[in-house]
Amino acid sequence: MTLLAAYTFAKSLDNSSGFGDLVNFTNPKLSRGLSSADVRHNFVVSYIWAIPFDRAFARLPKRLTQGWQLQGITRLATGFPIQMSQGEGDASLTGSPSTDMPNLVGPLHIMNPRDTASTGAFTYFDQSAFALNECNLVNPTPTTAALTGSCGTFGTANRRFFHGPGMNNTDLGVTKTIPITERKAFEIRGEFFNIFNHAQFLNPSGDITSDTFGNVTNARAPRIGQVSAKFIW
Repeated sequence: MTLLAAYTFAKSLDNSSGFGDLVNFTNPKLSRGLSSADVRHNFVVSYIWAIPFDRAFARLPKRLTQGWQLQGITRLATGFPIQMSQGEGDASLTGSPSTDMPNLVGPLHIMNPRDTASTGAFTYFDQSAFALNECNLVNPTPTTAALTGSCGTFGTANRRFFHGPGMNNTDLGVTKTIPITERKAFEIRGEFFNIFNHAQFLNPSGDITSDTFGNVTNARAPRIGQVSAKFIW
């Protein structure tokens, strides 16, 4: 039996994780946050076990009881940070709406997206903690116009400051090697990815102007199985 395990505790911060992350030049502190690839906790264990069927069933033919192997990889990890944004409008009046953020108006509460009875449509975080950073044009008379709201501001929410749903995945495989001669063998392998069919949600939308703001709408791949055969010589 072979067992290999690794745990990583990390935190990655930056001012911009890519060309799409524009820096808030009026308050650069709000642009400093979690990197897009930040994973706080990451535990991975891999294992290989040569199953001793030949010892348990000594009277059966060795060709049948030998050559069995079980292997797998299990990963438990926190999710990636959620990118906050305000995709529509231009409250900052900079001509670049991708820089604008919503306002943080209350404490953030993480919810269980599986508990749809109490949270709604797969809700991951409390949307009431954020408010739209509004800038409106009013035109009281045909010859005058005025701006109302928080015009010229970027919003008070940090671009990334909390993580999305985590990962809980196990890939498992069973292999049987059938020897033919000393140098030739036939191998049959059955593999399952996400064998427990655990729903691993992707990040919800962090765009406050989106209809799916705060709601999980997609997940990683479900359980997938495959069977393969290989001739070794």
